[in-house]
Amino acid sequence: IDNNAVISVQGSDKKLYSRTLIPNIRWTNWEVSPLTTINPIEQKLVDGKIVQSYKRVDDRTYVRYSTDGLNWKNWETLESAIAKAEINQQYLGELQQNSAQNPNPVTRTQYKDKLVEAVRGKDNYLYGRYSSDGGKTWTNWKYTNGITKNDVKMVVANNALIQVVKGTDNALYVRQSNDGVNWASWTGISGAIPGDFSVDAIDNKIVFGIRGSDNN
Repeated sequence: IDNNAVISVQGSDKKLYSRTLIPNIRWTNWEVSPLTTINPIEQKLVDGKIVQSYKRVDDRTYVRYSTDGLNWKNWETLESAIAKAEINQQYLGELQQNSAQNPNPVTRTQYKDKLVEAVRGKDNYLYGRYSSDGGKTWTNWKYTNGITKNDVKMVVANNALIQVVKGTDNALYVRQSNDGVNWASWTGISGAIPGDFSVDAIDNKIVFGIRGSDNN
């Protein structure tokens, strides 16, 4: 746009990075979006404006635009952008129509002074957030390291918050947190299992239930 080339990528930290090539001059520094995303950025030239959009883990779509690839409007929700009508309404309508909700359930657990939530995104990566005021306000969703094709489960045992997932290799993995924010590394605790599993905390012991290959 305006003879400038704009490149945008999704980083390994699940945030979005953009930079612009000014012909015969230089590349700008990478600019990072403040929040994590569950899908790669979408970028399109619409009516002389380069429009970027992405979906956060809260399942809301955010957009911004630039007329030169150097100066950007602030990120805002798709609903806000539609109301302002600064971007082609037909294009925004297409984004809204394609913005399907995340079907994966959110797991919530009370741990110490926090409500802690975890969810598997549409990209199968794990995300978390917490509230320190009983759910009135929440931190932003954050990628918390891990990938699974099943939903994450959480229990409290021995004064620690425990997360359990079924990995992409179908084995069970567990990790713990002592504050509901920072997590230890994942540890494998089983071989491959054929189906879903359950987990409970009884007398500070973690009890697992699985369905065997014989369906028992």
